[in-house]
Amino acid sequence: MAASPEQNKALAKQHFEAGVSHFDLAEWEQALVEFKEAYRLKSDPSLLYNIAQCHRKLGHVDEH
Repeated sequence: MAASPEQNKALAKQHFEAGVSHFDLAEWEQALVEFKEAYRLKSDPSLLYNIAQCHRKLGHVDEH
């Protein structure tokens, strides 16, 4: 059974908050995973900024 839009939104928020915690602790790989999962659940373009920042911190300057 697929999750409802409300459930996806709540899960996305949880992943986003986990991503922020990891980012604040300089745990870039873990933050990237969480931000990507949040984006998969809720395609909010503002999450792309967080994803890009993780790539920058990881030195992934050639990511496409």
